[in-house]
Amino acid sequence: MMGSELTLSLQLGLIYGLVAVGVFLTFRLLNFADMTCDGSFMAGGCVASMLLRNGFCPATAVLVATLGGALVGCGTAFLHLRLRVADILAGILVAFMAYSVNLRIMGGVPNLVLPTGPSRDILLVCCSFAVLLTLGYLLGTDLGLAFRCVGQNRELAQNQRISVGAALTFGLAVGNGCAGMGGAFFCLTQGFCDVGSGAGTLIVGLASLVIGEALLPLRSPQFRLLACFLGSIAYRLAIGFALHSDIPFLRPSDFNLITGALIVLFLAFRRGKRPCCA
Repeated sequence: MMGSELTLSLQLGLIYGLVAVGVFLTFRLLNFADMTCDGSFMAGGCVASMLLRNGFCPATAVLVATLGGALVGCGTAFLHLRLRVADILAGILVAFMAYSVNLRIMGGVPNLVLPTGPSRDILLVCCSFAVLLTLGYLLGTDLGLAFRCVGQNRELAQNQRISVGAALTFGLAVGNGCAGMGGAFFCLTQGFCDVGSGAGTLIVGLASLVIGEALLPLRSPQFRLLACFLGSIAYRLAIGFALHSDIPFLRPSDFNLITGALIVLFLAFRRGKRPCCA
């Protein structure tokens, strides 16, 4: 793998590490099967792209894009809590509707080339560390304990006078906000925005999460957050190596096949480490 390809793999690893953090918050901690990720990822990308084209600095564009992704997550929470839509269906509906919203944000143009500027790698690294440290701190507080209690046992959380609705809304907003931040950095580092680029984001986030949990099987929330980034970087390096190796039967078009095979491999690895039931 060439130096430029290695750099790209590390960039994408951090970007999709943010997505994996969002997936971890919703799927693992909240026990909420949130399918909104594809929509919130590109909502962040579209918002950041339009702000950048209108003269805003990258930091402001990323911040507003994060809020945009969080707003998409709040839409899923509204459907689930107020309209009693099942969690999976609520996420699918919001992600489906987000495509049209993202297209409107882009002014009806499906793809845009972004203005060139200085490297945003430092900003990406700083934001990744900020997310890791901030969420790591919050999950260790009473707020984080209440948040985890909702995911483990909602009935117990209600008996302890924890607002389940508020916890779900907060978790979905933060999780999809992280995905929106990832989408913003994806567009800013790639130099273009395509409204259809979010397809498959959830699968990549899940792959990163599963690989990270296999590489760093510690139960502390802080280490599990770190595992999201490690898994994402490892996933990107494995994909890059596979696609740029001399294996004759692998082609770039095999990306989805390799991704699925990696997920299955690490799921089987985790299952093999668990003790068998009698």
